Amino acid sequence: MKQVNQQLLESVNGAYDMITHELSKPQEDVVSISVCGASKNAITNILRLYLDAKGVDYSKVLTVNELAKMCNAQNQKFSSFNFGVMNCKCEPTEDHSMSYCLGEDSIDACYKLLSELKDFIYEDIGV
Repeated sequence: MKQVNQQLLESVNGAYDMITHELSKPQEDVVSISVCGASKNAITNILRLYLDAKGVDYSKVLTVNELAKMCNAQNQKFSSFNFGVMNCKCEPTEDHSMSYCLGEDSIDACYKLLSELKDFIYEDIGV
């Protein structure tokens, strides 16, 4: 196994800390669009971190579902994670470049997925 990509690791940890802090606020003060976007980016990056640690080239992979399939090829325990929570009905940004889930349940589901992936992947790659 190769050394862990520090840039991806710092990105995931920074996003996780920001999301955790944001979700600790009263619900009316939570910036949902920020939490949703950060969660989706962190999930993408943690899957990349895993594949990078396993020496798998993911450079041509564009979607989270493709990354998840590649991770599952390395360890079938990835099939137990519900990546479907990231496909919730979302509000598109004004320029339609990204969608954000604004409902509390959707945000909580993405955060839970991120937290579970973080625990599993960090243990698996020895972080």
